[in-house]
Amino acid sequence: MRCTHCMTPQNGAPRSTKRTSKTADADVAAYLNSCRAYNVTPDPATSTTLATGWWLLAPSLGFGRGGLLPLIDVLAESKSITELKLRADGERGASPAADARALAEILKRNQSLETLDLSQCGLDDVSIEELAQGLRESSLRTLILTENYTFGDDACAALAEAVRQAPSLERIDVSNNSLYFPGVSKISTASKQKNVTVESVGNFSTEEMLSALTHGLSFVVALVACIPLLTDAYQADRFTFWCCVAYEATLLVCFGSSTLYHGHFSNPKMFHFWMRVDHMGIYLLIAGSYTALISVGCRGHVPIAIIVALEWLLAGGGCLFSAAGVGMSKTETNWLELATFGVMGFACLPCIGLIKEILGTEAIFLVGLGGAFYVIGVIPFILADKHPGWHVVWHLFVMAGAVTHWFCVYLYVVPSADGAKTFDRDDLREIVSGLKSDVYNTTGSLEVALLSHALSMNTSTAAALVDEYRRSMSSFLSDHTPRPSLPRYFRKRWDRLTQRLEGVEAVAPAVEEVVEVAKKKRRGKS
Repeated sequence: MRCTHCMTPQNGAPRSTKRTSKTADADVAAYLNSCRAYNVTPDPATSTTLATGWWLLAPSLGFGRGGLLPLIDVLAESKSITELKLRADGERGASPAADARALAEILKRNQSLETLDLSQCGLDDVSIEELAQGLRESSLRTLILTENYTFGDDACAALAEAVRQAPSLERIDVSNNSLYFPGVSKISTASKQKNVTVESVGNFSTEEMLSALTHGLSFVVALVACIPLLTDAYQADRFTFWCCVAYEATLLVCFGSSTLYHGHFSNPKMFHFWMRVDHMGIYLLIAGSYTALISVGCRGHVPIAIIVALEWLLAGGGCLFSAAGVGMSKTETNWLELATFGVMGFACLPCIGLIKEILGTEAIFLVGLGGAFYVIGVIPFILADKHPGWHVVWHLFVMAGAVTHWFCVYLYVVPSADGAKTFDRDDLREIVSGLKSDVYNTTGSLEVALLSHALSMNTSTAAALVDEYRRSMSSFLSDHTPRPSLPRYFRKRWDRLTQRLEGVEAVAPAVEEVVEVAKKKRRGKS
């Protein structure tokens, strides 16, 4: 068992407890005389500290019950006590302001105290203002004011002024006080001017809970969205399915870690742990989005494969840096990290033409719109350094970007997975034959039947389908026009399909290439 009288104080090496018996007896006698004079019950823990010359004074009598008054003269002359730890006992006693005023007198006169711990003391605005008076002339290096919950912006202003004037202060901890941003900002500004470290987690409760709520809702939505997306992806092919699994997993990691990060704002240890995971989740979501958006529909293209590989390489490196806590800060933007996010986000620009040709205009519009939400959201992300409320706005932009990209994957990318397969002439003839059957047995509209199938394919395969269709049913196109009742959505695409028919000769080499690749694959399988 560790001996309590050998404990190491928070600042510096262990203090010597050697004192002459005469000095110790004099301190105890002075304390007891003061207790009798002020009609205060002597505190056994205080008597023990004074009698043994211990560096730590932690009275058992609760703060706010008048126990510090007899100590003013005793502590003014003390050279051995370097740390004072006070706690409220949960009972309603004298005003905390009275003991705070006595403590201020002690701080003004004592030159050996280095650490003052006033956690859970029920300090109110008046108490803090009294304490600030003594702090301006004290020898304190560390001031701990956690979990008081009862002081506000006025007290923070008094503390900020005291921090500017305190000659020796190195660290102030105002964690878990449910303070509002203006108050904490005053303390932070003053501390930065004096190079004083500030601990302020566990404040801004409204903003933190809103941030947790927004991404908690996003996590639930992403979880539900797994069902339709993965169901359709599974029906497409194995590659599409696993790409979508990776995408959904990164969505859940990003939103889940963000929810836990903001939800643990009052627990410093868990808060900083989930902060790192939250930043890792951003890297993963960018790479996961690229995997779903361009790997599926653009498979087989070397530039696309290189881009996706680079995305995951950068994501892996970013996760390592985040796990190590490099540049992690709640109050300051990590510009290197932000630049990395930007590089990852815009990595597709060199191949945007190819992606547009393969996925189509509508899909590329959703890709760009989602990216725009993320980019514009960087503005409130940076402004959150000035006010945490902006972080909630950043979350809303992230939600909008994620929703937009999800619909792009679900409506355009996954349906195009069939088009990423290679069809030969026999396959195309079978498709056309099936379309004929659909026309006369079900839909009654050849335009819609052909269109719905062609739009699910990539450019070269759809052109091959159209070419086969043109050769087998050229008379139909010359004798029929789109019905007036055809929905506008399909009419526009029918026009595009007609234009593709007119230019089918231009894509003949691509069609032949598709056929040759298909033959090689079949020969390889056989």
